[in-house]
Amino acid sequence: MKKVMPKLGALIVIALLASGGTGSLAAEGDAKLSGSDVLDQAVALYEKLQHSEVEIPAPLTDKGIDEHLLKSVVLGYVNLDETEAAAKAAEVSKQDVMTILYKTIINYDGTFAISEEEADDILNDCYDNAYIDEENRLAYAFMIKQGIISNKTATEPDKALTWDSCRILIDLIYDYFIQETTITVNDVPITMGSHVSKLTETLGEPNRIDKTDFGFEWYVYDADYSKFVMVGVEGDRICALYTNSDSFECIGIKSGDDFAVAKTSGNLKFTEDENGKVDSVLYNPRSEGQEDSSEINKLRSRELLDIVNSYRTKHGLKTYTFSDELADTAWLRSADFAGGGVCDDTYQQSGYDIFVIYENLVKGNSDLITADYKENTAVGVSAPLNDNMLYASFVVDESTRIRRDVEQTNKVSKLFGFISSAKAENEDEKKPSEPINVDSEPQLEEIKPDEYGAGDDIVLGLKEKTADKYHLEVYDIEEQEYAVNSYITTTDTSVSVPADLLSEGKDYTVKLSSVAPDGEEFPSEEQFVSYGSAYETGISIIGPSSDNEYTTDNDYIALQWNSGLYHDFYVDVYNSDGELVVSTIVEDENSAIIRGVDPGNYYVYVTALRRGTIVEKAQDMINVHITMPEPVINEFILDKEDKYYFVYEDSSLGVLYFYDEELVDVEDSGKTVKKKKIIQKQVKSTKAYRNLAQYRDKPEYTTGDTTPKIKASEKGVAIVEKAKQYMGVPYVWGGATPAGFDCSGLVQYVLNSLGIQVSRVTYTQINDGTAVTRSELAPGDLVFFANNGDIHHVGIYIGNDEFIHAPHTGDVVKISSLNETYYAKEYCGARRVY
Repeated sequence: MKKVMPKLGALIVIALLASGGTGSLAAEGDAKLSGSDVLDQAVALYEKLQHSEVEIPAPLTDKGIDEHLLKSVVLGYVNLDETEAAAKAAEVSKQDVMTILYKTIINYDGTFAISEEEADDILNDCYDNAYIDEENRLAYAFMIKQGIISNKTATEPDKALTWDSCRILIDLIYDYFIQETTITVNDVPITMGSHVSKLTETLGEPNRIDKTDFGFEWYVYDADYSKFVMVGVEGDRICALYTNSDSFECIGIKSGDDFAVAKTSGNLKFTEDENGKVDSVLYNPRSEGQEDSSEINKLRSRELLDIVNSYRTKHGLKTYTFSDELADTAWLRSADFAGGGVCDDTYQQSGYDIFVIYENLVKGNSDLITADYKENTAVGVSAPLNDNMLYASFVVDESTRIRRDVEQTNKVSKLFGFISSAKAENEDEKKPSEPINVDSEPQLEEIKPDEYGAGDDIVLGLKEKTADKYHLEVYDIEEQEYAVNSYITTTDTSVSVPADLLSEGKDYTVKLSSVAPDGEEFPSEEQFVSYGSAYETGISIIGPSSDNEYTTDNDYIALQWNSGLYHDFYVDVYNSDGELVVSTIVEDENSAIIRGVDPGNYYVYVTALRRGTIVEKAQDMINVHITMPEPVINEFILDKEDKYYFVYEDSSLGVLYFYDEELVDVEDSGKTVKKKKIIQKQVKSTKAYRNLAQYRDKPEYTTGDTTPKIKASEKGVAIVEKAKQYMGVPYVWGGATPAGFDCSGLVQYVLNSLGIQVSRVTYTQINDGTAVTRSELAPGDLVFFANNGDIHHVGIYIGNDEFIHAPHTGDVVKISSLNETYYAKEYCGARRVY
């Protein structure tokens, strides 16, 4: 595999982020950033992306706070009461900076917001997962997704970021997300830097998604060659585009214009055809790729054929039909070239990519693109790179297939080492041998599943030769992809799979098919190969504790484990008597929650399985002690009219209350009187306590301290149901549509859609409708929150002390409780507007 340097800017940023800014570039600017510096930089980035300044609402201008800090408040970087403290921060950690920059991107284009579930999936595979603060997890995961932070190296999230590293980081983010270049293809505008959803909404899902050597993926739209386009996507961003269709336009230049007016600049490149007209456009910020592999070479070959077919369609010629078999023939020929073989009758180009090859084919008026056929012709294409940086494009069609097949017999494929013996001295004069009449599958010598260790070639022994050509498939069970999927021409009675194509500890299925001259295949029986052993070293439990024992008074066990090799697992829980009480299979997750566990002693085993089988590969165990949670006891003296619950569960807090009563003597107005004393036992709502609760036989009452239940009106219920339709919509500052809401935007949109008119912003909505006390709250009421007298948040009450709202940047529309510490402290009133 040939490694090529990635783009310099990305290298610098990753290096600086990994080192905390201590690289050589920090010599002039290695001073740490203060809180004020970071906020200023983030605001400047947002304004640069938007091409406009942040507008400060009039009520904020009277606060006596610096304009730059007020802009940070408007963008959601800090709360109003936090501005002074944030500005005075002597230094800011890298992960806090990531959160501010993430908010910048989401404010600019809310479609890039990621969910907590997606963030968890990304960070579960992150080296620094344990060091990421809860409030920074979304941002850190987002930066990993965009390739700005590596998830496989130590990046020191808590290290203070320097001026130089911050500047380079901001420049890279700007380059990634700036949406200035739009290329219109077949009347569909495609903007670089925008979210991929804007592409699929207009063009639909692509016909293929190809890996590339640029780091991004090509979304290939080739169902209609007259509208052919490939769009590069990375981290859900549109980052590249290529088309040679007959209908595109960019910066005023159209397909078919005189090439003399098409000025290539920066990431944008136009190419000309044989008549001096604009033929194609390529936008690609990656001047060099990252790797050159057999997989990517084959994808590149298919893309070259698509580009050629697009040209032929544009010029009224029949297109070529892609053939897997012919592609393999072309691949064998090109593999010999890449391995050092001679290329004497095929087009060669000193350059880098398929776009250069295509450009020269067009300029040279090659038969490949101009030959006229009455019918579609089946072809195979390959365009590999050899050690001398030369590309050769090989095209094999039906008329030359047999000659090329024979030509490949007994040649050396240095890429895989599958074909034995050397090139004959007088190969051009050889006569093709009579092919074997293939009508049966090959019989393979039995493979012992565990006989191969690391570094061994897998040898497939044929009991007899059944074909001149075979199809070899070696499938990685764990990764669900082919390690080898190739056609082989050989005269031997054995086929070797080289060790460098296999990985220690992996499991494979192996299958060899005889290939008849007409292309029909006769497969052998599939065999298992366990390549080396990873037993007892391929899995380790890391949570709830990495120790062998763990004690909790919860009635659930939250398991996490590490496994770099496996994806399928058994989770088995045994009690102290050795009885199996829980057994479950977990796929593609490294975590599981075992719920409803009674107090006792348990042995929890996590066993890695071979993908798609029940073959055990590795195992780890932890001893867990579940104890009965101790109650918190409170006592209350009831007044005459007070009533109470005997059993009550608060689902939002996960708390269960038991109540008992007794009569006690108390002093009341100088007299000793009998009153009821209520003993409240507050415990975790575990399975064990819930089982006890079901045997309480007294009726349930509400205490005098509990909020009365107000019956919901039809209008209030309608408001709540309408609001729930937008659960999960991302928070966008200033957002007032289902594409993204801020808190007051959600309220206004929901109410207006039901014919209820309210004002737009929180500090005026507090005056809409009529005031409602906390005890009178009913579904559909608006609940408000304030800090230091400033109204800053609003939600819609839904009952049971819960409300629905759009919380803040990086979050989504969701339900919260008025009893949560933050909202209980900030609650300042309610209004009824219906």
